[in-house]
Amino acid sequence: MTEKRRREIRRSLVEQMKKRNALIPVFEDLIDDYMKYIALKERFAKDIETRGLVVVEEKPGGVIVEKENPSIASQRQTHKLMLAILKELGLSPDAIVDTEGSDDDL
Repeated sequence: MTEKRRREIRRSLVEQMKKRNALIPVFEDLIDDYMKYIALKERFAKDIETRGLVVVEEKPGGVIVEKENPSIASQRQTHKLMLAILKELGLSPDAIVDTEGSDDDL
């Protein structure tokens, strides 16, 4: 994801909270956390792309085992946390406020 896209996402979240008169410090902090989770999710995705779904690991005693790439579970958990933040902010598809203006007035 590009830096520009990250800024657009953050700006969108902030605008949604402003439209609802709910941009308070605690929610701004949650938005910052959300943005950090985006970066983490991207790192996990890159690791999965690089190392694959299954990784080889050497256990004590020289035993070689294949196991699921730990980034898969980490990415899944990060996604759940991101959804929880959106829920805490009161943002869902049915709660989105039109920030572009409506053409219904024409």
